[in-house]
Amino acid sequence: MDGARDAEKVADVLQAIVDEPVTVAKKTAAVYLRRLFAEETIKLGDTVFAVYEMVVDGTFAQIFESLGDPNRLCFASREQVDEFCRVHRDKLRKGGYATFFLFKKGEEIFVADVFVYDGGRLFVSVFPLEYDFVWHAYCQHRIIVPQL
Repeated sequence: MDGARDAEKVADVLQAIVDEPVTVAKKTAAVYLRRLFAEETIKLGDTVFAVYEMVVDGTFAQIFESLGDPNRLCFASREQVDEFCRVHRDKLRKGGYATFFLFKKGEEIFVADVFVYDGGRLFVSVFPLEYDFVWHAYCQHRIIVPQL
């Protein structure tokens, strides 16, 4: 302490930080993700999309909820995900690593897990948003969502 601050007030602030429960909802996109291509407008129809890269390990729910309400981050359909992959193939993660997209079927939210293998071949798996596998940031997986 340098005498310029009230030690008791500093202690109270620090204690409040320690006492406050940390939840996934409080984490921000900066925790799990880094924005890519921010200087570009990536459009498909009337929708502008944002591309992120993972920088911290996380589950699908943690990653997508760090950006906001997953219901608002969904592509209109699985077919729109396919179209995005055709039109903006250059924005997908290459080398056999994943790019993740959210879409809804009925009221359920799913993640399309798109891999681009050497030679350009695509492979897609689909998982429920609640799938609890932890994806590793060192793979630099990409996440593509409508820009809010």
